[in-house]
Amino acid sequence: MQAMDAALMTELQALRARAYGRDATVALDSAESERLHELERTLRGETPATPEPAAMPDRPPVPGMPAALAAAGAPRASAEPDPLPDDPVRPAPRPIRSGWIIAWAASVLVVAVGVGSLVFALALASIRPVSTATGAQQVATLSEPIDPPRWAMDWFGQTDPPVVYSYRGLVVMPTPTGVFSDGEHCIFVAPWNGIDESTGAINGPIYSACAAGAFPATVQFVIDDSAPDDLRSEFPDGTALQFVLRDDVVGVFVSEAAPSPNPTA
Repeated sequence: MQAMDAALMTELQALRARAYGRDATVALDSAESERLHELERTLRGETPATPEPAAMPDRPPVPGMPAALAAAGAPRASAEPDPLPDDPVRPAPRPIRSGWIIAWAASVLVVAVGVGSLVFALALASIRPVSTATGAQQVATLSEPIDPPRWAMDWFGQTDPPVVYSYRGLVVMPTPTGVFSDGEHCIFVAPWNGIDESTGAINGPIYSACAAGAFPATVQFVIDDSAPDDLRSEFPDGTALQFVLRDDVVGVFVSEAAPSPNPTA
């Protein structure tokens, strides 16, 4: 049996007394009988019971209303509410296929790359161009090495004889590393008369540089009174000289006038 609250139990006992009691004198009408059966089913746990709605008070007849309708009064409220319509069944969301996710990610990547390329292109377009052409004349190609001096091998601890060139009183030597800094594929240029043949000590100007990426190792200087006499007899003071290393071959370039330290575009 199902537990009932006090109000429903009092109502059930009153209806039972009227319907089944020894002193019952008044028969239940159809609504009361239906209410009694509902409460009894609730007590047995078959259906939930709802409190019986209060009777609607009699209203005065509306002028022109038929007498039968006026005598009948307002209709009684139904004991049970109308059933609500069933909730529509919503279809489950369709799963997103991994192919669509990959395609979406690829499209985002393409857009990002496109935007990046556009920004880079605009940046390049805004760069003021600087010409790399110097108009310098190549006057020699050093490709026939001489016998290397002993100090040239001692400098870098080489077991194989180094490649050494001689040009107008200058020693020009490709070196595996830099003389003053770390690097690879480097070039060394100095006057012969500034190097001690027995110890390799240097007493004079020296020039050294290393390659960087696609840029070859390059040294350049302006000829002055510290240059060898043989070089000064070939080129006047103030002449700019450049040595460019490509593999083991050195190109020699000459500019007739030294460039201004603050060139104007």
